[in-house]
Amino acid sequence: MSIKDLVRITLSNISRTKPFFIANIVAISVGVLMVVVMLSLAQGILRYSGSVMKEEASANAIEITSVPNKPDVPKLTGDQVAKVRMLDGVTQTVPLVQGLFGDLSSPGLESVVVSLSSSTGSDDPEMQRLSWQAGNAGQLAKQGTPSIPEFVGTETGKPAPDKGALKQIPVQKQHSIVIPETLLGDLKFHSASDAYGKKLTLIFSRSVGKKMEKKTVDVEVAGVARKTRFSRCYLPLEFIEELCLWQNGQEKEADNPFVYDNVTVYAKSLEEVPRIRKDLENQGYRTSSVLDTVGKLKEISIIIYVFLGTLGGISLFTGSISIFNATYASVLRRVREFAIFRSYGASRRTILAIVLSESAITATIAGIVGFLGGSLVMKAISHLWLSNMEPTLFVVPPYFCPLAIVLAIVVCGSAASGPAWKAANMAPAEAIRNN
Repeated sequence: MSIKDLVRITLSNISRTKPFFIANIVAISVGVLMVVVMLSLAQGILRYSGSVMKEEASANAIEITSVPNKPDVPKLTGDQVAKVRMLDGVTQTVPLVQGLFGDLSSPGLESVVVSLSSSTGSDDPEMQRLSWQAGNAGQLAKQGTPSIPEFVGTETGKPAPDKGALKQIPVQKQHSIVIPETLLGDLKFHSASDAYGKKLTLIFSRSVGKKMEKKTVDVEVAGVARKTRFSRCYLPLEFIEELCLWQNGQEKEADNPFVYDNVTVYAKSLEEVPRIRKDLENQGYRTSSVLDTVGKLKEISIIIYVFLGTLGGISLFTGSISIFNATYASVLRRVREFAIFRSYGASRRTILAIVLSESAITATIAGIVGFLGGSLVMKAISHLWLSNMEPTLFVVPPYFCPLAIVLAIVVCGSAASGPAWKAANMAPAEAIRNN
């Protein structure tokens, strides 16, 4: 039998059994849709987690922390940080001061409580990873301006005749701050460029006996980042050290150096990270790395793939039962037809090809419908529930289309192979007599 005759017979039978044909397409396409959606969600979760890790930390960064109540472990002072910097394979060390909170406000507005962290400016890798809406990390190191001469005595700025008063007006040390884009609305700024260079007020408080003391500091917006780690604001390292000492009622002294909460150590490469961590842990420090999270993330992603893929597989299995039943019923209805074909010389292979070709057409259409349906469902999920995430993460990859078709063909072919084999091996005389 030629391919043309095979296609004609297949399409003819499909047109005679449209309800079964449509039911099979619906059953398989729903299963394919479930698999496409589940795997797309799993991939999206993995991509989203990866993007968050890129924003949060560098892969070759190691964070070290002192272990409390262990006098034999050196404290993370400036000198000790310099010693860590000299370790083989270390390219940079960045001291970190965090856990400080203050009230930030624009003139005439209510204050907003913000979390503060330190930064060393443009050479800080964490600053380099930020996406800047206005300003840059280089401005964060701006610590102040000198006193300037200023005329006083008249509104026009000219010296008063009776005072001749050209005098030096001391300008206070001006500190800078980096804020996240999420604070613009609270501070009543219309845009990042509107906030850049503006003066803000930071208020800190401390407990002294039974009283509360406040410290007010003017800061200038040195930059606005699209997103910062944990929505923090950043202050220069030296400035935040002073604030911490003030809150604790201490003074900065040579014999009592400042102790940092954490220090981020940057290795030359990923291969150097395990060795450097071991060296630091041998000195008594606790270490952590983004690689720990990546390992756990891989384990979680495997579980997600298996779980969601299993749900989709159950849907496909249910659809395969429908295919088996429909194909078997179609073979039983066409026993006489197959017997006549065999009587006129059709081989077993021809009968097998007729039955399986119908399943192949069903599977191809169901695979395409399932892929398109899965794409629409993922768009709806992204729009309704995942709108705050990166939209390109939760999409159905184009290569899922051929995979969906192949998957549908495998399922349909497996379900139809039993009835097709029965039809191909049926003796013509026996088939006509039993029918």
